Amino acid sequence: MDHATGAAALLATHFATSLFPLTVRLIPVITQIGRLIVRSRGADVTPQTCHQFETQLQAQLRELGRIIVEWTFNHLEPHDRRDMPSQICFQGVWYRRRFKSPNRTVATLFGTITLWRMLYQPLHGVERSIVPLEIRLGLEAGVATPARAERAAQAALGSTRAAVLAGLKRDQGVGFSAATLRTVIAAVAQGMGPHRQDAQVAHVLKGLEQAFPSRGGRKPVLAVGRDGLMSPIRDRKGYREGATATLSVSDRRGRRLGTVSLGRMPEPGQETPSRQLTAWLEAVLTQWPGPLPRLASITDGG
Repeated sequence: MDHATGAAALLATHFATSLFPLTVRLIPVITQIGRLIVRSRGADVTPQTCHQFETQLQAQLRELGRIIVEWTFNHLEPHDRRDMPSQICFQGVWYRRRFKSPNRTVATLFGTITLWRMLYQPLHGVERSIVPLEIRLGLEAGVATPARAERAAQAALGSTRAAVLAGLKRDQGVGFSAATLRTVIAAVAQGMGPHRQDAQVAHVLKGLEQAFPSRGGRKPVLAVGRDGLMSPIRDRKGYREGATATLSVSDRRGRRLGTVSLGRMPEPGQETPSRQLTAWLEAVLTQWPGPLPRLASITDGG
């Protein structure tokens, strides 16, 4: 089958026909990629030209992804507002259909897209208006897709705010402000909060499953660590003590198999970390069906 025959057969399928408008948008970028390949093949092979080729290709491929995500998301709702329900009920409140408007600040893994979505206004004007498409997509703070928000939050765990912002701009073309980044991270933390303990307990139980069959002359250990750290607080003189805690599993040779951690900013009496740590231990010891490990407490007297 030659190229012409293959193209004709492809265009005859419903799949290709429905995506033809998207294909038209992709062609200019694909053309740029083709030109980049041709220039690279005709240039001298050096580390510099290799770096330039990869960098430019990554940017073009990212643009392909950005266009695909934008086109796909913008075709999840009917184009004609009359094809949308005139009224909807969300969390016990009734809303009426208004109009489509653009959200030009939606950050994705491929860059920032413009999302056209229908706005619904409360019938009685008490609650805030809602955007059903953004709710269904799970946009965090209305500005980041779940994948983009997750990666930003993960990056913030081991990097400074400035480094995260620079990485977003450099690698994904996303120009978050410091305030937007804080809002997105807070939204991710709030969404993950109810699931955190279950995930941490499952991780510890998995470590115990590995520890008991291991070889060695020791009894598996479930160790609790507790400590504090002095943190400067804005608009307050001096430092305040925050709290940290860990729960780790060691096998019969004393090798640590896994650790879960928690931290808390300064709080009188440190009641929250104490409550969380107690809940950890109770959940692990309740769900563990095997013999009890050796329990160890590691602290400086706290």
